[in-house]
Amino acid sequence: MANNMIEKVTSYFIANGVIEDEDRQIYAYGLHQGLLILLNITTTILIGFMFRAVWESILFMIVYIPLRAYGGGYHAKSKGYI
Repeated sequence: MANNMIEKVTSYFIANGVIEDEDRQIYAYGLHQGLLILLNITTTILIGFMFRAVWESILFMIVYIPLRAYGGGYHAKSKGYI
């Protein structure tokens, strides 16, 4: 479903001259990554809401996101699950 939406958005951008057709994959990848980040932030805030700890969840993201970006971590060979 998300891939279909991303494809429609990139096609819309191309049709309206916002991006070039040769940049389609780059923008599709960027939109996909943006949706993943938005999903992670939404999920974290939702969990914070469920536990009545929204501000703590926001503080956690403020501290954790930069730490994770510079700290590295485990790199899987694929996005697949077990």
